[in-house]
Amino acid sequence: MGKVKVFGMTVMKDIAIAKSEFADGEKAITKIQDFTLDDELFKYCCLPEIVKYVENFTGPNIMAMHTMVIRNQLFFYFKNLFIFS
Repeated sequence: MGKVKVFGMTVMKDIAIAKSEFADGEKAITKIQDFTLDDELFKYCCLPEIVKYVENFTGPNIMAMHTMVIRNQLFFYFKNLFIFS
């Protein structure tokens, strides 16, 4: 599989993780933002389970959205605590 660039999508890496010896490449990615133009990721926005929760906040007339996925890095930080302790 190759890399696919999606116009407007932002992929962010945690600098501490990217510079460490414990995670490289995709493992250092902590946030993906503005993925509405990525067909595969946008499918998750249309899932009935997700739409149900959004409608609880906005009502049934959803007019706009902001897409962001944040990956929790607690495992990385706890792993380092035990290594350096």
